[in-house]
Amino acid sequence: MRHIPNDVDTLQKQTMRLFQDVLDIDDGKKKPVQEKLQAYLDKEKTHSLYAYQFKPISTSYERTRLGAFAEVLPPTSLSGLVEFSLRECVKREQRMRICSYCGKYFAIPPAQYSRVLQSHC
Repeated sequence: MRHIPNDVDTLQKQTMRLFQDVLDIDDGKKKPVQEKLQAYLDKEKTHSLYAYQFKPISTSYERTRLGAFAEVLPPTSLSGLVEFSLRECVKREQRMRICSYCGKYFAIPPAQYSRVLQSHC
């Protein structure tokens, strides 16, 4: 139980670096998300615990109530939920921006990428 606060702190820092290095729309780098992701993961080689280490998770592909199919994660742990969410952000190339009021990251819908949107508060 004692290592849980340290694990959460490390996880939070790694997630913030993933947002900063890979998904931040205002980072000034015009590189593709996949190229930024590779550079982010490469930093782990020189800075221990820098990057989030993606781990295998078990998902299924199920029919929803509306008749469509979707990838489903049976929640077995908090880390599995974080893993699934981060994968979805990277897979969808979900761009993020820091709110000019509260300083926290928020997701930007793709239709608004070209508009100047500085806060969500």
